[in-house]
Amino acid sequence: MLRKEVNLNLGRKLEMFVILAILTAAAAIRVHFNLRYSAEPFGDSIHIARFAESVARTGAYPTDHGIYWSPGVVYFLGWLIPVIGNEQHYLSYRLLQSVLAVVSLFGFYLLARQWFGRVSGMLALLLLAFYPPLVFYSSMIFAENLFFLLIPWLFLTLSKWRELGGLFYPAASGVLFGLIHLIRPILIPLPVIFVIWFLITKPRELYKPFFMKQIPVCVVAGLLILAPWIAHNYALYGKIITSSAVGGLNFYIAHNEHANGKWVQIDVNSEVFKLAGTPEGDKRGYEEGLKYIRSHLGYEVDMLRTKFVLFWTKTGKFWGDKAEQLWKEKYKLPLIKMKYLSCLFIFFLLLEMRRWKKWFPLVGYVLAYQSMILVLYYADRYRSIVEPFLLIFAAVVLARGYILVKKGLIRLARFIRYDQTQGVKP
Repeated sequence: MLRKEVNLNLGRKLEMFVILAILTAAAAIRVHFNLRYSAEPFGDSIHIARFAESVARTGAYPTDHGIYWSPGVVYFLGWLIPVIGNEQHYLSYRLLQSVLAVVSLFGFYLLARQWFGRVSGMLALLLLAFYPPLVFYSSMIFAENLFFLLIPWLFLTLSKWRELGGLFYPAASGVLFGLIHLIRPILIPLPVIFVIWFLITKPRELYKPFFMKQIPVCVVAGLLILAPWIAHNYALYGKIITSSAVGGLNFYIAHNEHANGKWVQIDVNSEVFKLAGTPEGDKRGYEEGLKYIRSHLGYEVDMLRTKFVLFWTKTGKFWGDKAEQLWKEKYKLPLIKMKYLSCLFIFFLLLEMRRWKKWFPLVGYVLAYQSMILVLYYADRYRSIVEPFLLIFAAVVLARGYILVKKGLIRLARFIRYDQTQGVKP
């Protein structure tokens, strides 16, 4: 018994050492990449940076273009600019993102370990630490980096809520829901997925406190986080806007005469574009998009097929060739193609089918988000927020393969020893 406890303690210490080594290496490679790679703001990041600079100067969100960008990254960067400055293309901010990535990676490790075991957790951490797109994104001023920081902790908190009940975890889940909604408002299906998960995995006697106490606490906590932003927008437009007002614009971008399943530039003289960021522009975008869908049903079906294929097969190129070239020259680590992650995801579903209740919320999140992409349009940056989960599923498949090979080798060794002793069991 004493030897078993000693071995267990040594195993835990070794595991902790390996985790710290991987996290340190992950932070180091991100910092080194950002020091070597001059990532000037481009595309949306230019506008996000300008909004953040306005926050730094005035303390207020600029409304010249309506509520165009979700406020999370705008305020986060705006509050930091007086401290870190905005010189050298926000190098200090990118270095900070590189360090904060460690918190995200540790969260994903805990998530993978809690859902799928120690070996899967370690393999997932290794894949996440050196997955090139996650390194590339640390050099960019986009909401995805803050999203990566919080999303694993939300899933861990929801899991604790389901397991332990009480009121602390519902309140913490509400706070995280609120913060993430201010960063990227794409978690709308997740509360429904969580409620379904709770109902199919917990006894009926727990339903009453779940619906009567815990969910209200979660909702109130989330609304407290959103309340200042909602009040700000209501004072401006007399409408309730919980994050941004460009849903209609994105819907119209996905469904207009130039639509092809990906992002396209719409007519800058159109009313939808001119009113983007306002409740009126939001409404017009949905109206015009629905009008196009009704009159082009056949083409819309073709675009659904295109978006589905892109989501599951297209390897990201959003960061440009320079980042990929630097990665190959300096680190010589392989780029994981999306089609391989998709194949491993299918293997995961087949291998873990009997345990579907356990992983239901994780897969549900991925599939729900893919459905949102089908409604809108595909973009590498948009798809990125499910890739950490696909890496976790890939790690589970690799871990299961490792365990099967290990068992096979043990059986082979026993068979050989049995044969050598002429039928006498060892």
